[in-house]
Amino acid sequence: MAETVGQVENFVLLEHVLLFSTDIGKIFAAQIFWSDHQQRVAEPVEITISDAENEAFATDVQGSFRSFAIFTRDGTVLTSNQDRLMGLLRDHQAPDNLFTRVPALQHRGVISVAFGDYHFHALHSSGYITSYGNEPQACGALGLGGHGDPEGRLRGIRYQGMGGDGRLVPHAYTEGRRVWFEEEKRDWIKFLTAGGVDAEEASQRMRMALGTPDVRCQGEVSEWIEQQGRDWEAKFGLKSEEDDELGAYFALSVTAAGWHSGALVLVNEDLAAKVQAACEVRDPSLPAAEAEPEEPEAAVAEDASSSLLSNAVSTALDYGRWFLGLAPYNVPAPQPHGGRNATAGHANNHRAEQIHVPRDYGDSPREGYKYVWASEHFPRLRLSNGVEMPGEVPFDEWRYPRPEFDLGAGL
Repeated sequence: MAETVGQVENFVLLEHVLLFSTDIGKIFAAQIFWSDHQQRVAEPVEITISDAENEAFATDVQGSFRSFAIFTRDGTVLTSNQDRLMGLLRDHQAPDNLFTRVPALQHRGVISVAFGDYHFHALHSSGYITSYGNEPQACGALGLGGHGDPEGRLRGIRYQGMGGDGRLVPHAYTEGRRVWFEEEKRDWIKFLTAGGVDAEEASQRMRMALGTPDVRCQGEVSEWIEQQGRDWEAKFGLKSEEDDELGAYFALSVTAAGWHSGALVLVNEDLAAKVQAACEVRDPSLPAAEAEPEEPEAAVAEDASSSLLSNAVSTALDYGRWFLGLAPYNVPAPQPHGGRNATAGHANNHRAEQIHVPRDYGDSPREGYKYVWASEHFPRLRLSNGVEMPGEVPFDEWRYPRPEFDLGAGL
């Protein structure tokens, strides 16, 4: 028995299946029968992983609820679920699609995988987390943006149905979508989803990337965004003083359950502060004295409920205008060519209907400063099929080579 099975090193308990790994590189699964009539565990069945020697030697198994992952000695990570296992456990016949090989997990230093009901995260040895799967009702479980907002779409989530269930575009499984912890990154992507420096010029590209049934444009633009967000410190020429090649945020562990996710993250506060400062420049439109106030002024307290209602209504109006291809209220509309009173009348009506001026995400939270991207436009790319995104601005270059997308590998 010890020669054919080995000594158990790790095990996971799924809803109806027990899985365990042994010290001789094998994985076994056993179906659990638990009812009023019987409580037993069936004889374990060996799971054949691969014919390749290195890939066939399993080093670990991880999982929860209905999903699991198998790690092999050569750095391969195979994902599956208990439904696919049932054919093997009942008929001793493994299906052809027993395992999924997500490209972004292969030989990428994956340490652990945490599964929720419909999503999962991978923790990489370099200290970052990637997300995969679906999030019900736009709950934010993927950690890429939630509540159906445009930021989530720009990260590669497609929201569907009345409930707004989110599903990652297939492009996201080639290189993965990393969870961001930097507030500046969130402000940057909100700035882009507001249209960048010129929302009117970008309106066609925004609809093309975020509001069409075709996933190609959304997938490739979200990959471009992913590359820009990668190595955020290097983008601004910053490294930690110890030169340990660690970022400002280093994930130590990740967990998931149900529709929830969590992570334990080590923060290099000095480096994080330097990165935040590198993202800011003094607002050139303000006098120097105003840009650097000596004493902070007391903020005027607002009624909380009134402010919340105002923000909610304004945000809803802006998203509605964005969906229709109109500029948000904080972007000047083109002036009509009508009579001499048209401009004044338009301005008065604009002020009357504007409940709240949404925040300009080109402005830094620090008074008198703007973000360095305040003059950037919504990305304009040449897509892999030769289509050129419309616009009057130059085409954007990829920070790294554009990946060769394997659109079926992660499904």
